[in-house]
Order: sequence, then C-alpha cells, then structure tokens
Amino acid sequence: ETTNSTANPQAPRHEARRRSNIPGLALPSNQKTGHGDLDWLRREGDCFVLNSIIPIVETDWGCKFQSVRGVFQEGAAVFKGSGMKLKSHIQIAVRDPEAIIGYFLPKGL
Repeated sequence: ETTNSTANPQAPRHEARRRSNIPGLALPSNQKTGHGDLDWLRREGDCFVLNSIIPIVETDWGCKFQSVRGVFQEGAAVFKGSGMKLKSHIQIAVRDPEAIIGYFLPKGL
C-alpha cells in the first residue's frame, strides 16, 4: 500500500528544510566513514530530518513521541541472495526521560 511517506520518501527532508526558516541553509547529509564504507555510516542527514520532523508531527498530530526506533540494514548479505545483512541492527532513541523506568548494567561492567 502506498502512503504519504512511501509516495514521496524525500518529503520529510524537504519539509524540514522549508520549516527551518534559515535561507540558504545547507542541510546536513550522510557521509561515508572511509574507503570501504558502502553504507554511509555517518548519518547526519538522517538525524537532521528526524530531529526536525518529529516536533512538526507532534504539533500537527497533537501527539508526543517518547521514543523513536530505527532499523539499519548494514554490511554484506549474510549469504548470497539474503535480505539479511551482517551488521544490521536496531537503534532506540529515548526522547522523553520520563519514559525510562529503570535500567541495568550487564555483569562485568
């Protein structure tokens, strides 16, 4: 199914630029970390879009995001033809400290 996000995947970046109100602002972009980086691991552009668009969505929709989850497909395929990648992972950003009700330290740290 096509949604507003999938119909125009660059819309959040354009909206963040439009609402930044800074004429001539050069938007951050993702960067490679080195010669062998095929995944553009420095994601300043992605970070900018999320940090810009989340408050807009919160205002427009009248909601509050306590946390944000991102899925990152990185690295080579686990095996030929695989959709899984060797370095795939999930990152969670807690935006509201009140959402943290506890934490633990792994043994040995």
